[in-house]
Amino acid sequence: MSEIINIHINQKVGCLEFGSSKANALTQTLLGKISEALLALDQNPEVHVILMKSYGEKIFCAGASLMELAQITTLRDAIDFFQSFADLLNRFRELTKFIVLQVQGKVLGGGLGIVAASDYVIACQSASIKLSELSIGIGPYVIAPAIQRKIGLSALNQLSIEAHQYKSAKWASDKGLYHVLVEPPELLETKSIELTKKLATYSPQATKSLRKLHWNDTQNWNSLLQSHAEMTARLALEEPTQKILKSWKKSE
Repeated sequence: MSEIINIHINQKVGCLEFGSSKANALTQTLLGKISEALLALDQNPEVHVILMKSYGEKIFCAGASLMELAQITTLRDAIDFFQSFADLLNRFRELTKFIVLQVQGKVLGGGLGIVAASDYVIACQSASIKLSELSIGIGPYVIAPAIQRKIGLSALNQLSIEAHQYKSAKWASDKGLYHVLVEPPELLETKSIELTKKLATYSPQATKSLRKLHWNDTQNWNSLLQSHAEMTARLALEEPTQKILKSWKKSE
């Protein structure tokens, strides 16, 4: 699977684009690269705000790479795989600059962790979402705290139980995952640039303090997400999940 990370800076806006050849699925390596890129932009004094997006048109992110997960056979490797999601969420939590996320298409599974951890999300009307983990025998344990923080427990319950069906972009907007919906898709880039340019003019210290206030209920996430990664890893190696993953792998 080929993966790509691209960073560029324009007028105090640091842009991070990520992608992979399998519908922008997230491998352990790609998750690490995204985390490193976010840190680099956050530490760059020329950057006042971060704009994040993925490549392609129809899918923002297909979630965790099932291809990689299907190849994991040991508990240690499984823990490391899911811990990479926990590490990325904690990276989001610890940043000092706002992240505006641009969502052009469908979001599945672990990709919703990125959506929920971003500070402001601008999405297309076609950007439906699905929390599909239960359908493969695990659960969205690592990303659940980030999603619940945005949409509340009741909506998280609905989203995680109805793992077989997509929710519309309007549903995601009504619940608080998306902040602005745009149509036609050509407006997505325009709206994102307009907002990030405005945010880049604000006081860096003020935005840093405000962002810290927004995240002030997450001090326990290092230990919480680690325990959730371990729980997910154990489920991923259970026979029912392995059977589903092997079946999926044969169909590729």
